[in-house]
Formats: sequence, C-alpha cells, structure tokens
Amino acid sequence: HELAAAGIAVRRLRTKAARSAFGRASLAAYEANIPALKAEVEAASLVLNTPVGRLIARGTEKDLLLDEVETLLTSGALVIDACRNVVREADAVVSLATRPVLFALARTLAEAWPADASRELLLRRAFRARHADESHRARLRVEMGRLRAELAGLAEINATAAGFALTPLNAADVVVLAPPVEEEHGAVLAFL
Repeated sequence: HELAAAGIAVRRLRTKAARSAFGRASLAAYEANIPALKAEVEAASLVLNTPVGRLIARGTEKDLLLDEVETLLTSGALVIDACRNVVREADAVVSLATRPVLFALARTLAEAWPADASRELLLRRAFRARHADESHRARLRVEMGRLRAELAGLAEINATAAGFALTPLNAADVVVLAPPVEEEHGAVLAFL
C-alpha cells in the first residue's frame, strides 16, 4: 500500500509525502523479510535521487532532482514544461500537448529569453524549414498569433527586428523544464 502511495506522490510532485511513503514501504518490506519486496522498494525509491528533468535557462542547463522540480514549479517562474508540453506559472496551466508547433515556438522563445529568437531559428525548430520563404514567414506569423492567444494572461509575444521575444506578464523569470534525455523517439524507448 505504501509503495502505491509513494508512486502517486511522485507523480503529483509531492516529494516530502513520497519520501515518507517510501520510508514506510521500506520498513514494511524489512519487517515482512521478503527480498523481492525490499528490492522493489529500493528500486522505486531511486527516483528521489535520480535526475528527472533538466532546467534550461539563460543559456545554461542543469539536471534537476524531483524535489528541485517541485520547487521550480512553485517558484512563480514562467515554466515551459517539455515533459508535459504545457506552459505554467503558479496555478495557471496552458496545455499545448495537442499543439506541437505552438509548443516548439514557446520553447524556442523561452530558451532565447530574455533575448529574442530569430525567425530562422523559429522556422527551423517549429517547422523544420531549412530555407525560409514567404509562405514559411506567413505561417510563422499565423502561428505566433495563435500562441499569443494561448498565452494571454501569462506572457506577451512581441515582434522584434530579428524575430520574436517572449515577455512574461507576472513572472520574473522564464525557464524550460526538459526531460533528462531527449531523443527523437524517446517515448517509445521509455516504453520498451
């Protein structure tokens, strides 16, 4: 029971509750004296001491443990969450899970913050366009309009001479929370 409670606490990013539940599960496994159960609890509790994400901010990257992710999500920063494809600030969450182009644009803008992201970079990251033509630039303008509408209340997106810039409305910082390892077919590999 405690192992299940710990798993739920981990998924809800409640690190303190997860540590307590893993401790109780470990004690129960020790008292039951079942080696397989002890090994399962030990393996499951490794998630607390293993990097679960990467923080990308102002051109730097840092691995994050579960408790650091929990702290980041409650920090008040505008977080572009590449693990769940959402944009969040405090309790406000905008899901872009079904809008991969908009998420790619938001992530590119956040990685460039506080500077602007060039149109060429945005086209390359969102549309995989090698050479920008007028149709790509028109599509970029349309998608930026859609992203502005999705992020209304959280951030503004302003055109600059070189491209576009993200400006948070309330947050003092903009960060990207990325998976610990990013591969083209990472979800399939994780399943295997």
